[in-house]
Amino acid sequence: MKKEELSRLSLVNHMSVRALSQAMDASQLRQHVINHNIANVDTPYYKAKRVRFEDVLLQELNKASRFKGRVTDPRHIPIGRPGQGAVTPEVTVETGTKMNNNGNNVDIDAEMALLAKNGLWYQALAQSLNHEFRQLRHVITEGRG
Repeated sequence: MKKEELSRLSLVNHMSVRALSQAMDASQLRQHVINHNIANVDTPYYKAKRVRFEDVLLQELNKASRFKGRVTDPRHIPIGRPGQGAVTPEVTVETGTKMNNNGNNVDIDAEMALLAKNGLWYQALAQSLNHEFRQLRHVITEGRG
């Protein structure tokens, strides 16, 4: 196999694997932020933080061109490949709400629900990524293992 062909088959460049990996990273960050919010539930003037990823990803996908050029030679430059760059999650601070008299806006019940939801989301992403790797292994071994 030529070097150009190997780079095209690289798992790192596989679009669905990359997107799932970025989503898992965002979910890990979200888990950390939620845990931080819970730890500061009684801290005066603490403002809850949130992680924005899904809407940032959607914006990036909407920007991507639907046009895709055909590559007939390994020296061609690919045109219109969506999802080229990494989508970075954004951590935002909620300033518009107030839960306690001390200026803290952390709602422990909401945080616990978000924690459970995020845990399920991470598990689903991990299962999807595992499925992608199983499919790639099946293709590489030509169904023999």
